[in-house]
Amino acid sequence: MICLVAGAATLAWSGTPTLAGVIGPTAIIGACVMCGLDNNLTRKVSLADPLQIVQLKGLIAGPFNVALGLWAGASLPGIFDALLAAIIGFLGYGVSLALFIVALRHLG
Repeated sequence: MICLVAGAATLAWSGTPTLAGVIGPTAIIGACVMCGLDNNLTRKVSLADPLQIVQLKGLIAGPFNVALGLWAGASLPGIFDALLAAIIGFLGYGVSLALFIVALRHLG
């Protein structure tokens, strides 16, 4: 883990550190920590119904992410783009998360 962090820091180094240069890597580290925390918490509930877990995570994360995007200045997409995003989200997030939860049951 230390080698990974050291390698990432070396590759991201651009000279004199500034606040603007630190915010991005810090945000990435924070996202990785939160992803690991989410995976560990999901493991604790993996014996429950995977579809219910995915449904709850989607119903909580979806509106939060939309609100965050609108707050950041984005606008709502057109109906075709929204439908396409829903299909991609169903397959890329929903199905893969359900399979991940089932796999967690067997990892020990």
